Amino acid sequence: MFRLSNAKSKRGGPEFREIVASVEWPNQAVENADKIVAQAAWEIRQYYFRQIHLLRQIPYLALEANGHGGWLDECGRAYRHCIMAVHQEEETFGSYDMFIELRSGVLIGATSPDKSYYITPAQTIQFGENASLSCAGDKEIYTKLAHQDERFRFNVIDKIHYLKEMAERPYHNQPEEVADAFRDKEQYRLELDEMMATLPEEQVLDVLRSRGFDI
Repeated sequence: MFRLSNAKSKRGGPEFREIVASVEWPNQAVENADKIVAQAAWEIRQYYFRQIHLLRQIPYLALEANGHGGWLDECGRAYRHCIMAVHQEEETFGSYDMFIELRSGVLIGATSPDKSYYITPAQTIQFGENASLSCAGDKEIYTKLAHQDERFRFNVIDKIHYLKEMAERPYHNQPEEVADAFRDKEQYRLELDEMMATLPEEQVLDVLRSRGFDI
């Protein structure tokens, strides 16, 4: 409890009350909330780690689908960089500020200074040799994904169905452009095979299990 005095302002202003006893910061409540956030972030990570086998199919499906009915940046990112966006600054517009790494299921956070967020060594998963991936922090995952509208949530199975349906559409370009696209895709497939080989699925699963994930 704290006690207030009824001292009046010497300048004739409104009456003010002086706090005599200090009020303690709610350290325990903050600590409890942090634990809840950390647990929620763990479960969200595990949700995607349990779908690694499906995630690793997406780059190849995106490569096959791109150009059918249109060329999509998200498909290009999938087979050229093995990433796909899972969150935008706003639900339907703005810059992408969180991605998922499709070979490993690792959630990658924003790293630009204007986001006021930086990856630390503790937030990096080492997969052996020189392979490592930077993870989004617990608070960022919770803030951006925990209460994300289900309509915009990255659903692995839905994305696979969408890419398969897209691949069944006709190419929208001229015949000569389609031929060029096929040549480009052959090169992209070779590069994609190399990227996948640097992070074999079993190696990824072994590392994640060693971190305590139930996959």
